[in-house]
Amino acid sequence: MMFVEGGDPLDVPVESLTVIPPFDLEHREEAEELKPILVTLDYVQLDPDTQAPPATRELQVGCIRTTQLSAKKTVEFSMDNIAALQHKGFTIEPSKGSVERGQTKAISISWTPPIDFDVGAWEPFPPGEGWGASVGEPDHPLMASALLQLRGDVKETYKVLFVAQVVTGP
Repeated sequence: MMFVEGGDPLDVPVESLTVIPPFDLEHREEAEELKPILVTLDYVQLDPDTQAPPATRELQVGCIRTTQLSAKKTVEFSMDNIAALQHKGFTIEPSKGSVERGQTKAISISWTPPIDFDVGAWEPFPPGEGWGASVGEPDHPLMASALLQLRGDVKETYKVLFVAQVVTGP
């Protein structure tokens, strides 16, 4: 049995209560269930003249050891879309690997805003009253997604949604 741990809780929107027409039986097996994972990253920028450390989070990929015989002794994982994530300032380490049964492995996620990311305008406080305040917020948080696949005796696919923003105040 494989699992992914970490991320942020997902709220159930009101729209999820609407009736969705069932798939016809022929196409039901073709549609793979994507399990959602939300990862938010807050890059804390206290001084506009100094680069802050990257925002970081972790996901844990693991495999539970069972008494049942299994064809595979390890679970392989891989995240797609790495080049596009890097272009948006994300770093994923490792982006692929394997986990032995009974073990977990951390996937480190970090984000530094790309140069073209709008963090708003700064207005200085009077001398002695702190660094300054943001008078404009970015247009919107930066969002990106990737598929995380786990392959053991079965294949599981997770859709990881990354939401990153710059926080400019203490």
